[in-house]
Amino acid sequence: MKRIRCVHQGYELYGSDRTFISCVTFLRDRYPDWNVEVVLPKEGPLSDVLRNSGFKIIIRDLWVLRKGYGYFRLALRGLLLPIFVYRSLHALKDHDFLYINTCVIVDHMLAACFHRRSVIHVHEIPGRATRWLIRFLIAMPRVKVLFNSHATRNSIQLPKAIPQTVVHNGVEIAALEDRGLPHTGSAGDAPIRLLLIGRINSWKGQDLLIEALALLPEAARKQFRVRIVGDAFEGAPFRNALLAHIASRQLADLVEVLGFQNDPSVSYYWSDVVVVPSRMPEPFGLVAIEAMAHGRPVVAAAHGGLVEIVENERTGFLHQPNDAADLARVLKKVIFRRGSLSDLGEAGRARYASFFTIDAFKASFLEAVASEFQGMSVST
Repeated sequence: MKRIRCVHQGYELYGSDRTFISCVTFLRDRYPDWNVEVVLPKEGPLSDVLRNSGFKIIIRDLWVLRKGYGYFRLALRGLLLPIFVYRSLHALKDHDFLYINTCVIVDHMLAACFHRRSVIHVHEIPGRATRWLIRFLIAMPRVKVLFNSHATRNSIQLPKAIPQTVVHNGVEIAALEDRGLPHTGSAGDAPIRLLLIGRINSWKGQDLLIEALALLPEAARKQFRVRIVGDAFEGAPFRNALLAHIASRQLADLVEVLGFQNDPSVSYYWSDVVVVPSRMPEPFGLVAIEAMAHGRPVVAAAHGGLVEIVENERTGFLHQPNDAADLARVLKKVIFRRGSLSDLGEAGRARYASFFTIDAFKASFLEAVASEFQGMSVST
């Protein structure tokens, strides 16, 4: 039996984790007689979902280029990198295809130099300090590269000789009646419900939204209720800092912070508008297409993959990145346009249905990787 090795650096159920579930499922559906193995760094919600779906899970320490490690810890782990690469090469001897999800799993990316049938799926826009290193790591194996947006592809700028394709992500959202979840968003003159979903960190923009709310006149500010859903990465201080920031701006009566939700549908149905105010460019913007699939207009920062998703004034509103005053301006526009928010949401739902469904994602993904399976029988 032929074997596919799928490697991912996450273990929760945030955007890239859910996208990984989709991709490994696509591969298993297309090649049902192949053994699809999943390698993760630790147990967690992601391994639970995949194991319950019938995947073989291998838990293994991966050499991940993670900013949270700090320079000292990365340097120490760097001494161990040859061992990690050797171990990855040894494991790959018995595999026919390697799928690496994200461009920071260094040991397997280096091992891919010696494994021709490999695909690297890039979901990151690296910062200036690491961009050259990421470009080198992706380019060196000279294998097929998938990007989740044109913004991601343009940020890395691989040599044209390397085979590369943009594959936009997609999601599957069950119908409202199938979930038994009513739309509980505001009606009439009730406060407009703003939702921000994502990991709490330095760049997702939770603090920017708080600053924008604080800049609004009191009468305008009271026309909103805000729900922030997510947690900080283990050990990081960002959640406590956010709570302190909310308190310092005297917004605790308007803003609630909930923990991570495995299924955020309840919060989408609660909301009227979904806000994605990311300080750094989003590589794609999965929350934006989930919001559109739920029929919610999106307020988003005008950079990265978000500008490939949100149509300004048609499916939502774009604001200048890292500009609390401009985000406040857009929030005032949301108040002014509250009577047409449902129209914006329906336009977003139509755009989702045209470009960002799970079926569209599956077709594009399988077409992109098909060349790597040429010459190998689908059934064995």
